[in-house]
Amino acid sequence: MGTIVLALNRIEDALRDHVAPHRAPVTSPDQEQPTTSAGASGQEAPTPRQATRTPPPAEEQPPRKRSLVRK
Repeated sequence: MGTIVLALNRIEDALRDHVAPHRAPVTSPDQEQPTTSAGASGQEAPTPRQATRTPPPAEEQPPRKRSLVRK
């Protein structure tokens, strides 16, 4: 039982190390974002990429596949 737990911990650590470079750094809402002179000149700073994907509009969605299971 102990070897299973150790193996799962090693897998979890490996996955965390693999995914970490692809994630954006987490900032708390309390942290103040540095302001740039571009914001003062009327140009807005680009917003950070959202973590969640928004679904495409209904006309671009492919039709749903029908289930092969018969009721």
